[in-house]
Amino acid sequence: MKDIQIIKDYLSKRISHAEIRVKLFKEKYGDNPSEKYTFYGGHTLGYWEGTLSTYQNVLDEIEVMELENTNNETK
Repeated sequence: MKDIQIIKDYLSKRISHAEIRVKLFKEKYGDNPSEKYTFYGGHTLGYWEGTLSTYQNVLDEIEVMELENTNNETK
């Protein structure tokens, strides 16, 4: 279980970082910056929103698996 906690902590840090990047992009360029700006290097608002979504999905799946394991152990 210690290894899973390390992964969850890592994902939480990455989620926090991606949330900050999304917030900064929206503050600087608005909710839909691709209408007015061209970004080189691929790190657009969509990139960070997609990254954030992926990290959150992985963390959710880990938590579901932990819950299932806990339920199976109590049977």
